[in-house]
Amino acid sequence: MFAKHRQTRKLNIENLEIREMKAGDVAAAVVNGNLYLTEAAGQVGQDNAVQISQLANGKIRITGTGTLTDGSMSHVNGAASQDFTVPGSLFVNFGAGNDLVVIGSEVGGTPPSFNQVDIE
Repeated sequence: MFAKHRQTRKLNIENLEIREMKAGDVAAAVVNGNLYLTEAAGQVGQDNAVQISQLANGKIRITGTGTLTDGSMSHVNGAASQDFTVPGSLFVNFGAGNDLVVIGSEVGGTPPSFNQVDIE
């Protein structure tokens, strides 16, 4: 009879490389009293998500939020949020991508007030 030999093999498991789509960076600026939100340079086609709310002091806060596709966070001029004094209108043009713009606060508060709102 043949003797059975048991071979012990040690298995190694390696993690797969993480592949996440990064959210786009939003460029925000007030020009002649109007607030303009666009895709930042080098971010064309990225997904963008922002919330636009008005603070008690009257300033408008633009906050990067989670995108619709993977929940990754957008940034506003490289930061999580930024505040602006906006006496005029709001113009949003994110171009390509799966974008989300929320106007107002989900937890109540004062809805932002603009002369005109144009979202493309």
